[in-house]
Amino acid sequence: MGHDPERPEYAPSMMSRAQRIEYEILDCALNRAARNQVVLGLVGRRGFATNASRFMKRLRELFPDIEPHEFWRACLGLTRLSAINVEFSVIGGYRNYQGAGDDQALFDAKTLWLKPADHSRGYFRQLSALIEVPPEARRYFGLRP
Repeated sequence: MGHDPERPEYAPSMMSRAQRIEYEILDCALNRAARNQVVLGLVGRRGFATNASRFMKRLRELFPDIEPHEFWRACLGLTRLSAINVEFSVIGGYRNYQGAGDDQALFDAKTLWLKPADHSRGYFRQLSALIEVPPEARRYFGLRP
């Protein structure tokens, strides 16, 4: 697998697996939404459009053994923290993800919207602080070792 210049190399030694999954979800909702909307022709909607299988493929790059319930658990945890809103397509529109009873519908939905919520930025900053920056990057950005 080659280096993707869009994805900096992190050493998440201080971050748990569950936190890294949450980090990836928030990163998409907060930082990758605009580019994603242009690619998918969905400009004007707020959030990151995907579906569960496409997002699981992204997470498998980090965790080859990831299970779908880990993604669902992260979505539910982030919604409970008001760090994200997850909407999924249903007949006649979209509705919010509300827990385990929605897991199968979430996984089967053609479109998921990962949207920022009230505490998205604050929780993203907390998670970001857990990422160990490689020494060469710390020097480059003038950070203390």
